[in-house]
Amino acid sequence: MWMLNTHSGTLKFFTGPGDVYTNHERGYAILSHVWGDSSQEDTFQKVQAAAKQCEQAKEAASSSVLGEHRAAIERLHNIVEEQQRSILELRQMVSSLAPEPRKGPVVSRLRTTLRAATRFARRKPTASREVDAQVVGPPSDAQDDTPLKTPIPRDLLSPKVRGFLEQAEKDGYNWAWADTCCIDKTSSAELSEGINSMFEYYAQSSVCYVYLVGVSPGPVDQDPKYDLRDDEFEGHRWHTRGWTLQELLAPKDVRFMSDNWTYIGNKFNLARRLERCTNIPETVLRFEKEITDMCVAERMGWASERKTTRVEDEAYCLFGLFGINMPTLYGEGENAFYRLQEEILRTSVDTTLFAHSAIGSVKSEEQLDEHFRKHVLPQYSTHLFASGPKYFRGTLERWYNPPGMEMVLARDAVSLVS
Repeated sequence: MWMLNTHSGTLKFFTGPGDVYTNHERGYAILSHVWGDSSQEDTFQKVQAAAKQCEQAKEAASSSVLGEHRAAIERLHNIVEEQQRSILELRQMVSSLAPEPRKGPVVSRLRTTLRAATRFARRKPTASREVDAQVVGPPSDAQDDTPLKTPIPRDLLSPKVRGFLEQAEKDGYNWAWADTCCIDKTSSAELSEGINSMFEYYAQSSVCYVYLVGVSPGPVDQDPKYDLRDDEFEGHRWHTRGWTLQELLAPKDVRFMSDNWTYIGNKFNLARRLERCTNIPETVLRFEKEITDMCVAERMGWASERKTTRVEDEAYCLFGLFGINMPTLYGEGENAFYRLQEEILRTSVDTTLFAHSAIGSVKSEEQLDEHFRKHVLPQYSTHLFASGPKYFRGTLERWYNPPGMEMVLARDAVSLVS
C-alpha cells in the first residue's frame, strides 16, 4: 500500500498496514470523505506530478545558486590575474630602477609595495562578508540573508488533502492514507487489491478523520438542544454513500471534522445520532457488539439506502463487511452483487441472505417468471438472490417465513426449523 508523508506529501510504498508499525511508527491516519468533482480530486498521478514539479523547482533553484557562485568565482579569478600582472610590473620596475646593490628610498618603497601585494595575492579566500563584499561585490537581491525556500508537494495538493495531512501531522502521525491518491487506479490489479484490502486499511488505522464539507464548526454532540431537522451533521451526504459504510464501521477511532477541520465529535459520543441516520445499532458503533454478531440481512439493510456512482460498487463496497475477497470486474453490472451473495452463501450458514423483498413482492407464478427475467442472470439457477442491497430495506421488520417453516435467529446464524 502507498502512504503519504504528512509533512512533505510524497508517496512511499509499504507492504501493508503492519509494515508501518514495525518501522517504530505511531501508526497512520486515514481519510474518509465524499468525492466531489473527480477532476478536482488528487489522484495517484497528480501526487507524483507534484513531487516531480517540486524536484524540478529545487534543481532549478540549485542551478541558479550554482550559477551565481560560478560568476563570483570568475570575478575573483579576474581580480587575482589583475593583481598578478601588477606584481609582475612592480618587479620589472624594481629591476630597472635599482642597479647593484639596489638601495635607496625609492627601491625600498617599491620592495615594500611588492611584498604587500604578493602577500595579498597568496592569501587564502575567507568566508567573511566584508571580504566577499570587497572582492565579489554585494549579494544579489534574491539572496540577501533569507534562506532559499523551495515548495514541497503537500503545498500543491488540494485544500482537502492538504488539510488532512496537516491535521495528521499536528496529531503526531508521519504517514497517512487517502483513497483518491494512494491507489493507482490506472492499474486494474492495484485497484482490485485496494478494494479488497480497504476494510483492513481502515480497521488497522490509528485514527480516521471524516471530513464533512459544509458542516459548520462546533461540537454538535455537546448541545442538548440541537435541532435535528436542521442538523447539518445527520443530514450530510456522507451518511448516504456506499463506501463510507465500512469507513464508519471498521476504524476504532473515528473523528468527525467540520469544513475548516474543526473537531466535531467521535464515533463513540455521536453513536446515538449516528444510529438515527444510519440505522446501525449504537452497540455496534461502540464496539459492544461485533459486526459478525449481526445477521446478513441486517448488515445488508445498512447499505440498502446508500448510493454508489458505479453499480458494481454496490457489491464491492461490502466486501469487508462480510469478509469476502473476490476479483473486481468493472463493467459486469448487477452480476457483481450476485457474485457477492454467492460468496456469502459459500462461506456462511446465515440464511437471512434470502430475507429480502425481491421475492416477497411476488404474488403469482407469472410475476415470479417476470422477476427471473428482470433480476436474475442466466448463469444463476436460483431466484433467491437479490439484484441489489436496496431489496434488503426494511427486512428486519418482516422476517421471511416460508409456509410451514419457522425462522429462528441465533447468535451467528439463522436456522430453519419445521
